[in-house]
Amino acid sequence: MTNLKNLKWTGDLSLQDADVLVEYAKNAQNILEFGCGGSTQLFVQVCRSVTSVETDSEWIDVVKKRIHNINPQFKVNYK
Repeated sequence: MTNLKNLKWTGDLSLQDADVLVEYAKNAQNILEFGCGGSTQLFVQVCRSVTSVETDSEWIDVVKKRIHNINPQFKVNYK
């Protein structure tokens, strides 16, 4: 089990779900996900690159602001 207390944000994900995502993400060079949100915010804390396929531009803006609060230097690629 991952030490989640070092994470800044787990959002509305259960700690168990967050743990599974972080465990896989920390061993990945790149993440491709469909739909940004809570998982994206976890990924930016433990991996190098995230590409998120998302169609809702307003939701992208919300997630971008949240990510900036977590890690201002991290840039997610939105497609």
